[in-house]
Amino acid sequence: MRFYIILCGVFLISESVLANDYQYLIGKSDVRNLEGVKEHTGILVSDESNIIGVTILNHKGNIILALEVDDIVVAVYEAPPENNGTLYTGGLCWVDGERRPDIIFLVKVGERNQDFTDIIKAWKVDAKSKIFSEIQVTKARCVNDVYVD
Repeated sequence: MRFYIILCGVFLISESVLANDYQYLIGKSDVRNLEGVKEHTGILVSDESNIIGVTILNHKGNIILALEVDDIVVAVYEAPPENNGTLYTGGLCWVDGERRPDIIFLVKVGERNQDFTDIIKAWKVDAKSKIFSEIQVTKARCVNDVYVD
């Protein structure tokens, strides 16, 4: 029994180390030019008093959501990787008919879809608390901004 508790403690420590690998980005600007970034997408979350956005980075195969206020990173979250046929999106999304720019979605991409409606996961961005919270969203619609008819 004692041995099992020690193993659990070691496991929890290693998980938190993994989650904190990108904490060094906090306070930085222009993270899109970070060495090892293959691609990035920027999503405007709010522009009420500050310009608040999320930059989605593919850094060496890891997906990083970087919350930025006035182009300075204030929080990071390591998200699941994109697989074939999935992508991250947000900004022009509606949940129950209400526009929700404060939610980032991982969606399944169908061939030639004008809108993305097959939601895999979703995260609410709380700029005030500087956190990403995974939420349950079963029905949403996001505009495919590269759709060509």
